[in-house]
Amino acid sequence: TCSGIALPSDYDGSSSSLRKVFVYVNAASNGHLYRIDSSSIYPCPGRTYGFGPDINGLKLFASLAYYGTGITGKFMLGELPTSATDCCTGVQVWRAEAIDFCCPEWNTASKKPTGRERALVAFTPDGKKGYAATKGDGLCDESAFSVSLDGNGQYWNQLSLIDTDIDRLSDVAVNGDCNTTLLFSVNTADTDEKCCCDSVWFKAEDLPEATEYNDVWLREWCKELGTDQIGLIR
Repeated sequence: TCSGIALPSDYDGSSSSLRKVFVYVNAASNGHLYRIDSSSIYPCPGRTYGFGPDINGLKLFASLAYYGTGITGKFMLGELPTSATDCCTGVQVWRAEAIDFCCPEWNTASKKPTGRERALVAFTPDGKKGYAATKGDGLCDESAFSVSLDGNGQYWNQLSLIDTDIDRLSDVAVNGDCNTTLLFSVNTADTDEKCCCDSVWFKAEDLPEATEYNDVWLREWCKELGTDQIGLIR
């Protein structure tokens, strides 16, 4: 059993009305998320796993992030898989963007952070971006430090510390206004590598949603092409 805690920005331990916390607890088979108001656990009618997402199967949580006050905010929950996920599929992040304190509406990431074993998530202080660090299980397991520029954990791009292999570059393309460059890299199979994922990278001279990453390479896509391994960008 393990657990984690997140506090609203207006948390005040000396005030019972502002003494709200969010806690996840991993039991033997499933993760549970609870909202605790002062000394009372806030129920969520009809939900099997408390305040968190109802998930079929064995799903545990590795981390919890919350941005907002005790009344309104948004969540991210990073997955703790019971076994390593399939290569190139990533690790799930659940997200609730507009909190309904009766029962939040949870969604999964449309493009997950890469890696195979766990996702540790956090919001930036202004809540405009999310970050995730993932763990793998060996050489070239695709674990990485990822960023979600949408600020809700829906889409993740790899930023740094990417445990991948690049054997050759197969294609490059520049968009019409010359602002963005796309690059395709190929990872051929080696016996000591856990995964053989191929990648698409992009670099924008001007990235309005995150100017600190202007002219920085980010990974946009990660899958295994198969035996031909000729990646083309058009």
